[in-house]
Amino acid sequence: MKTNYLTRIVVLFAFASIVIISCKKATDPVVAGAVTDPTQTTVASLGDVVDYGLINSEARMMKMTMLPQNYTLYDSVGEPSKVMANVEFSLYVNDDGQLPIGQYVFSKSESKSAFTFDTGSLLPATSVQSDPIVDGNLAVSQVGNVFVLTIQGQLASGMTFSQSYNGKVSYTDATSDATYKKTQLLP
Repeated sequence: MKTNYLTRIVVLFAFASIVIISCKKATDPVVAGAVTDPTQTTVASLGDVVDYGLINSEARMMKMTMLPQNYTLYDSVGEPSKVMANVEFSLYVNDDGQLPIGQYVFSKSESKSAFTFDTGSLLPATSVQSDPIVDGNLAVSQVGNVFVLTIQGQLASGMTFSQSYNGKVSYTDATSDATYKKTQLLP
């Protein structure tokens, strides 16, 4: 009799353990490598562009500030370090669109021309001091309603970086006739 009672308890305990373990797996909120819904229509904002208008006969000036992202910076011997930062720079564009598609190159020339940028900097989230961009390039392309921006640069500290952004750009027209009244998401 005692053996039969002990067997029942062991079997009941094993059954309860299996049920508890099964329920835990079904409701476990930890998901490794979560997959996003491909039908999702929301596109994240990746930064702001403020259009200051014509600065000479062939170029407009736009200030661009990208939202903070994780960057991998490389020192002179190629050793990586990670930093959360945002990038700010002045773009010089032609007069045919709000944010023209194309390849922009870093230039410190006094005669600003379209498809160049300067006065850029990388500002780490944990610092009040920025690291100026002293060389680099920026590629701007568009797929549907999503902009793709890829920047590669060298910083005054000697570090190099590259980063790609995908998303919408918030556009503000700050030319004298609009005085910041027109704000919209591009495109």
